[in-house]
Amino acid sequence: GRMRGSKKLEIVAALDASGANAAFAAEHGLRFTMDWDELIGDRAVEAIILCTPHFPQTRQVFAAAAAGKHIFCDSPMAASRADSERWAAACGSAGVILGFGHERRFEPAAELRRMVKEGVLGTILHVEAQFSRDESTGDPEESWRALRAASGLTALGEDLAELCLDLFGPIAEVHAQEAGPASNLPNGHVASVRMRFASGATGSLNSIPATPLYIGMTVFGSEGWLEIRNQGHRPGLTTLTYQSRKGYADTVELEWEDAVCANLDAFADAIEKGSGYPVAHGTFADAAMFDAIRQSAARNMPVHIIKSSSGTRRRPVAAIA
Repeated sequence: GRMRGSKKLEIVAALDASGANAAFAAEHGLRFTMDWDELIGDRAVEAIILCTPHFPQTRQVFAAAAAGKHIFCDSPMAASRADSERWAAACGSAGVILGFGHERRFEPAAELRRMVKEGVLGTILHVEAQFSRDESTGDPEESWRALRAASGLTALGEDLAELCLDLFGPIAEVHAQEAGPASNLPNGHVASVRMRFASGATGSLNSIPATPLYIGMTVFGSEGWLEIRNQGHRPGLTTLTYQSRKGYADTVELEWEDAVCANLDAFADAIEKGSGYPVAHGTFADAAMFDAIRQSAARNMPVHIIKSSSGTRRRPVAAIA
C-alpha cells in the first residue's frame, strides 16, 4: 500500500508459501501465487523484493539472479560475510542490482550525514548510536530478527551500524558484549559493541530488546556535537540538536519521511537509469562487521577487522514473504 504513490516502481504480484497473505494481496489488487518458479519465470516481473528470513535467502538470491531479476532484500544483510560475497558474485555475473533495506540513509538522518560530510563538526572523534525497543519481544521465533546467530544488535541496530560505516568509514576493531536475556527470543540479549574506526575515531552501538522505543545517534567532533533522535519508529518527528564549539546551539524538529519508499525508489532509479544504488557498496563491509561482532561476543574479546590507519579522513516488482 505504501508504494501506491510511487512513479518509479509498481508492485504487481505477491508470493507467500503458506497462502496466509492471499487476502492482503487481493485487497491491494496484486496477483497472488504460492509458486516461486512461476514468479521468477514471469518476464513481466523485473525485480523481486525478498521479505523472507535469512536461511532461504541465499538460494532465493541465486535463483532470482539467474532469472535476470533485480533483487531487494528487506532484511538488511546476509547471514554472514561469506554469504554476502556469494550474493555479490552471483548478482554481478548476472548484471542485476542488489538492494537492501537500510532505511536510515533515507530518513532525516540525511541532515546528520550532510553536516558530517561537509565538515561542520570538524574531525570526528566519537559516535554513540542506539536502537532499542520492546516490540520485538512479540516477533515469531522463525523471524529473521529472532535468529540467535544474528545477535541482539542485528535484530535492532543493523541500520545504525550500516549508517556508521557510511558516515565514518571502515571499522578496524570491535569488542562486543551481551547481557540478559532481556526477552524470550533466542537473540533477546542486551548487546553493546565498542568500535574503533580505521580513521582512529571510536564509537559504541547498543541495543536493548526489552525497553520502550529509543532510536538515536550522537556524533562528537572537534568543532561541535550533533544528536538526532527519532520520536517514533514509523511516522513521527525527528529531533536534531546541534552544539557548536563556538557556543552556537540549535534544536529543530524534522518531519517524517517515508524512508522505505525512498529506498525502493532509489533501487528503481538504479535499475532504470543505471545510477549507482547508494546502499550496496557498504553492505558487505556491514556483513564483515557483524561476523566480527558475533565472534567477539562469543569470545568476550576484541576482534580486528582491518588494520587501523589513524589520521586518514576518513521497475515492476514482486514481493516475496
